[in-house]
Amino acid sequence: MTIFVNDIAPSLQGEGEFAGVPIVILRLMTCNLKCSFKDGGFDCDTYYTWDKDRLGTGRHMTAEEILNEIVGYSSDVASNVVMLTGGEPLLWQNNREFNHLLRLLRSLNYSVHVETNGTIKPTRTTQDLIDVFAISPKHKQYPNRYTSESFLPFEHTHHFFKFVVGKFIEGKGTLFEFLVEKKVPYTDLIFIMPMGGTPEEIGESILYIIANEVVEKLNEMGYKRVFMTGRKQIEGGFK
Repeated sequence: MTIFVNDIAPSLQGEGEFAGVPIVILRLMTCNLKCSFKDGGFDCDTYYTWDKDRLGTGRHMTAEEILNEIVGYSSDVASNVVMLTGGEPLLWQNNREFNHLLRLLRSLNYSVHVETNGTIKPTRTTQDLIDVFAISPKHKQYPNRYTSESFLPFEHTHHFFKFVVGKFIEGKGTLFEFLVEKKVPYTDLIFIMPMGGTPEEIGESILYIIANEVVEKLNEMGYKRVFMTGRKQIEGGFK
């Protein structure tokens, strides 16, 4: 068995709790969601990992082949963080080669982070071998893919939430309603990411978030660990 890989590259983490940390990105192919403006949200910025016309750009790799590339990048810097993203990396958690890779990384003292949309329940093995879960729910596009128990499997793991926010936060199906309906704990760490594919669009979203006091309203609801964060990784990172 192999793992379907889109890219392996050095970077700096640009989002969430570990922003600024040197990482090696392992981006996997395929996703169980197809986010777009047509869903009432925003276009996926990594559509090439699941678009049927782009699947030929991926590589089928063994755990050892992936590890060799990761070691080649990370040996140049004082970084031991590998971030699995996609697509949706938890689609691969029942793949033997995927679990073999996680064990290899653990044996070499790598810290493994996973970015997930939170719609797939992590297995016990995954929970044991992943150090950090960055959960980025698609609360506008696919609210019905989440239940009040969706995030319980992450409860005893090191995790945090990332929510992309822009002008679409208003109206039915807002972030505020989602947090309450899906029972996201008040104690959880939450990052607000401005929506946008360009610096100009991101800037507009930041102004919108500030003008509408999104963080302050979440604080009033009882969510006290809420912060703003950047969007996207810093490609090229430490090379």
